[in-house]
Amino acid sequence: DYSGATPEKEPTRYLTYGFAGWTPAKKATIDESGDQEYRATFDAGSTRYYTVSWLMDDGELIDKSHLEYDQMPTHADPTKASTALYSYDFAGWTPAISAVKGDAEYKATFNAIHRQYEITYVLYDDVKNVVRYEAEAAVATPATPTRTGYTFAGWSTEVPATMPAADMECVAQWTINQYDITWKNADGTTLTTTKVNYNETPSYTGETPTKAATAEYTYTFDDWTPAIAAVSADATYTATYTQTKKSYTLTWNLDGGTITTAGTAAGSVEWGTSLIAPVVEKTGYTFSKWDVEIPATIPAENKTFNAVWFENVEVTIIGHSSSSTYTGSEQTVEGYDVAIPEGSTYTADKIQFNGSASVSKTDAGTYAMGLKAGDFTNKDNDGYVVTFKVTDGSLTIGKKAVSFKGKAASETYTGSLISNAEFTE
Repeated sequence: DYSGATPEKEPTRYLTYGFAGWTPAKKATIDESGDQEYRATFDAGSTRYYTVSWLMDDGELIDKSHLEYDQMPTHADPTKASTALYSYDFAGWTPAISAVKGDAEYKATFNAIHRQYEITYVLYDDVKNVVRYEAEAAVATPATPTRTGYTFAGWSTEVPATMPAADMECVAQWTINQYDITWKNADGTTLTTTKVNYNETPSYTGETPTKAATAEYTYTFDDWTPAIAAVSADATYTATYTQTKKSYTLTWNLDGGTITTAGTAAGSVEWGTSLIAPVVEKTGYTFSKWDVEIPATIPAENKTFNAVWFENVEVTIIGHSSSSTYTGSEQTVEGYDVAIPEGSTYTADKIQFNGSASVSKTDAGTYAMGLKAGDFTNKDNDGYVVTFKVTDGSLTIGKKAVSFKGKAASETYTGSLISNAEFTE
């Protein structure tokens, strides 16, 4: 009986062999034939497998594969947990994967990627700036933010010099701006000055502004200009006023006259109203003018206008007349008489005569002196309206009776006409 180790057959790259027995079949006893020889036999062989080990980069076993010779190993890409500083992307296996030729180990390799984190700069409301940095990277100092109506006062969290391995938020801190609001009167004088926060609507809290009346107007506070609005800068508001025209007393002093056509009614009249003088009359007088010029509108003062009247005077001029008998010589009549109505203050010395008040004739007849109203004018035009009623003077020379006596004469007839033209008065 065989008592040695189980026979083995060297495996090939592809197959392994198992002991199958002896050939020829082993006899139970040794017979007379003598020595015996037995040959170990093996089975036809089975597929040979190789172990492929898959390892992490730190050597930790991921998995094992059992593959036939010359088979190409494959494995899903492994992942490596991120750290605070890095994330990892699978880069491949080392050594490079090749067909199985024997047991093998493959180690995963990774690309380390710096992780990025965000700094969120919250400026105001929904206005934000988000900046990404790799962990441990230098952080740029952010530009000083601006906000209408506010002054930047720093960040709620100090901006780091290098990026930490975490997101962070920095909130801008703001101080609201205050602006000077100046309230002025219409003449430019300052009533008061207040400070008002940005975007607040200012309100005047002082005494109601006033404006002195002028000769023409009184003033009532109305509002401010420009229109009051929410504050965005220093501002000046000026009081505005409603002006009301003043009224003045108008008097027409007619001095005994009456109004025939109405003008601007006397009494309380608003300044600037058109001023129209009435048409007036007075018995025995002619209206001359008002004592002062009538302006186009009511002036800024009480005003009395006095009618100036000129006395109506009818002066009667009666030329001298004369009647006489023919004398054969030149005869003359001259001069005139002046008659002024009783009670009038007009005097004859105020009369200017510009004609001739005489007539001279020789022959018989009636001759007009030639006086006319146009020959007379009033030398003094202040206070009188003078008309002249003229009765012309005349010179009448009557005929004289004359007797004529013929002169007797005797002549010897000669056959020609004989005449005697001599006579005596």
